[in-house]
Amino acid sequence: MVMLCKICVEYRDFLKKSGLWFNKNLLCTELPTVLEANDTEKSSPSSLQSEESNLDIKKNSIFTSESKYTDLESDTDSLKLKPAKSVHEVNGPEQESKLLLEEVALSKQTALNLTSQVSQLGQPGLQGDSQKFLFKTSTLANGESTQNISLAFKQFMETETNLGHLQFNVEYIESLLQLKIHLVSATNLPARDSNGLSDPYVKIHLLPGIAKATKLRSKTIYKNLNPRFNEDFHYDGVTLDDIDTKTLRLTVLDEDKFGFDFIGEYRLPLKTLMRHEVNYFNVALEEKQELGDESDSSSRGKINFAVKYSKKTNSLYVKINRCTQLLPMDNGVSSDPFVEVALFPGSKENKSKFRSSTKRKTLDPEFNEEFIFSNIDLRSLLTKTIEISVWDKDFGTKNDFIGMVKLSQQRTGDELKHFFTIIKNPELYHEKWHTLHIREEKFSNSPSE
Repeated sequence: MVMLCKICVEYRDFLKKSGLWFNKNLLCTELPTVLEANDTEKSSPSSLQSEESNLDIKKNSIFTSESKYTDLESDTDSLKLKPAKSVHEVNGPEQESKLLLEEVALSKQTALNLTSQVSQLGQPGLQGDSQKFLFKTSTLANGESTQNISLAFKQFMETETNLGHLQFNVEYIESLLQLKIHLVSATNLPARDSNGLSDPYVKIHLLPGIAKATKLRSKTIYKNLNPRFNEDFHYDGVTLDDIDTKTLRLTVLDEDKFGFDFIGEYRLPLKTLMRHEVNYFNVALEEKQELGDESDSSSRGKINFAVKYSKKTNSLYVKINRCTQLLPMDNGVSSDPFVEVALFPGSKENKSKFRSSTKRKTLDPEFNEEFIFSNIDLRSLLTKTIEISVWDKDFGTKNDFIGMVKLSQQRTGDELKHFFTIIKNPELYHEKWHTLHIREEKFSNSPSE
């Protein structure tokens, strides 16, 4: 077991908190190769002196007061250290402070070199608190006083990350309209319980939006300040417009018997994501932000369905797949949704309205149900309207309307495009996500209980 000196520990913490520790191309989990001792240390006859020299060599191999980083070569997997003088050769605290000042400046240059090389390789670079660190170390390196450099270095590492860090990955899959989040871990969280620990968990929201409808929650890791979650989450029906306008909020909380304690949060604007690739994040948690535009009162949810018209059977097939982020109608917490599919104007000969099963207490129901409207020729379909509405089932009272979508040649936008795609390309299912909107009185009636 290698014993690290105080400066070694500080440098190791710097790597972790600046984000360099988690860089794929920098193997910070392994100690550098131990430098060989000089001739005088090898020729020492005393076993006690030999043990002391070996300890000095191990210290020097990591981070001594006068050690120097060389410039990073093209292969960022390896870091080489120049030979270093022993710690015992440092004379006085002022000399030690000056040498530590040099280390801070060299660490700054090393981090900048690594960031530029990593960006060329297409790997995630320094983010968030790492940039703050580089700015502060630059200020310290150019300062006049060196007596308090060691104290300032410690204060930065303690104050800049007093809420801890959060590690996660985000990927947007445009072909599926899906936003995937992989929650990795949290580190150096502050204690919120009397036992000096916390019971952390993470809540994820997509803002602006309805909090209950977009909430995702991780498991709770009890009595741990460095929890590892390794959980996957996703949002369906996330369009390019959502990517340009919405923000992903991750909130770390401490679970209590009655309620919770806030630890920290991080907000990620989705428009900053790199498309078609996984985005890696190691970010410093921040204080809670109170913003007025977090809730979207006009949002009623989204629905995914597919429609096919068949000339062979003169039939219209409507397949209801699923809904997501539905408006909660039962005490603002949940809903019991079902879907109605209607074709207007209808005929007395054929059934013109169908109803799906009811899914209890969910805002993200999956239906996977298909309905068939028979004896419809293509010419008559051009004059009709396909109406798909979502309702909340209430037992003993009138059902609550959630939202609807209409497809016809009188509509506009995505509804019109979807309708003409069905007409122009028969015999094929055409699937699409649609945003639910408020009810229009024409053709729309509350379904029977």
